[in-house]
Amino acid sequence: MEARLYQKLWEYSQSGSYPFHMPGHKRNHLPGIKLPYELDITEIHGFDDLHHAQGILKESMEWAAKEYKSAATWYLVNGSTCGNLAAVHAAVEPGISLGREVLLEQGKPYVLAAENCHKSVFHALELKNVPARILPVRQEEGREWKQDILPEVVEQALSTVDCANVRALVLTSPTYEGYVSRIWEISQICHKRNCICIVDEAHGAHFPYHERFPKSALYEGADLVVQSLHKTLPSLTQTALLHLSKEGEQRFPGLREAIEKYLRIFQSSSPSYLLLASIEECLHFMKEKKEELMPPYIERMDRFYEKMQGLTHLFVLPPEKNRDLSKVIICTGEQGSGPLLKELLRIRCGLEMELCGRHYVLAMTSCMDTEDGLNRLADALLELDSFFKASSKKAEPEKTKARTGTLDVLVGQKAKENIYIYPPGIPIIRRGEPITEEAKKEMEAYLEAGIHLYGIDIP
Repeated sequence: MEARLYQKLWEYSQSGSYPFHMPGHKRNHLPGIKLPYELDITEIHGFDDLHHAQGILKESMEWAAKEYKSAATWYLVNGSTCGNLAAVHAAVEPGISLGREVLLEQGKPYVLAAENCHKSVFHALELKNVPARILPVRQEEGREWKQDILPEVVEQALSTVDCANVRALVLTSPTYEGYVSRIWEISQICHKRNCICIVDEAHGAHFPYHERFPKSALYEGADLVVQSLHKTLPSLTQTALLHLSKEGEQRFPGLREAIEKYLRIFQSSSPSYLLLASIEECLHFMKEKKEELMPPYIERMDRFYEKMQGLTHLFVLPPEKNRDLSKVIICTGEQGSGPLLKELLRIRCGLEMELCGRHYVLAMTSCMDTEDGLNRLADALLELDSFFKASSKKAEPEKTKARTGTLDVLVGQKAKENIYIYPPGIPIIRRGEPITEEAKKEMEAYLEAGIHLYGIDIP
């Protein structure tokens, strides 16, 4: 029987399953907005051309830039991936003025990249044939996820002899788990050395809409900021924004033109007007409704976190100063299983999570989450709490298991592809790097937990 994606999507939409994952609209219509087939067009008269915007799209993006107080804001219909590709390519474009000459005779220009950058950043560097110096990201003992990159790490990297060859720094803030780096300090360090500061803020599009969220990198000194509207705001999947700050445009002449050049390359030549309309409607909706939406949402989240204090075996990470409260991290403890918790929440409770680690799952929330939805998650976790006693044996989901010694033969070999779990799409080992004993152990741990590895064939 041939696949029928539409039918499967429709049936799932009627199943009662609740989405604690992107997109941020949580399968709810914006008031008065529906996007049926009859609105799906191409670049016909009166509707402008995204790749040469002179009419309604130009006016719309200029309005968005004014709202965000940016020098330029571009609509993206190929997601933040497209924005990251364009930003990195533009930053290393030969015509960009950095206020100094790049000393080619001392070595090829390169980019500083945080180790937890999304794979699209490394794809951009590979496509442009630009080497990267990988910077370590803070990770507290006992936690599986990376947190933030420290300003002193950037300072040290830019204080080396060959720092004149650094074109840009690329970092992820917030991370998938919501951790935010000290962008103001980092951007000042970059600018002292005429280095472009690029922030992948894919998971922070909601930051400007309430004071309880961290400040957007756009207002913390970053030059280029990429945001995924669809992740945390009510917009359709694949919709995103790329911002050039006013200071960034003044500091780096030619950067705007380079961005536009590469967006013409990486954006679809047939951009969906449904997606473009979704971007604009989302921005108007948030502008008009933020005072109505955001305070009650924050109150709902506060009540949720308060209920989670009743857990005894599972643990929900409480809000932290440098972490976005919209990301709910649910830990099972080292003896528990993230994949098992994810399956129990899905099968027994009808709750679909966003991300699964070895010993935690991540629930993504947005202003479109309902009181009922958050109560369902809270009640489910309180009910499942007894399954995750600290003394229980480590659960073993019936998925691909790594056999002893399976990956031993790979140690010392160079990775043929980026190796990662998805989500979040952060390489454990990047293409061309040697596979270390430490990386092998990390990969084995994922396989033993039943988590699929991309970029590697397991014998």
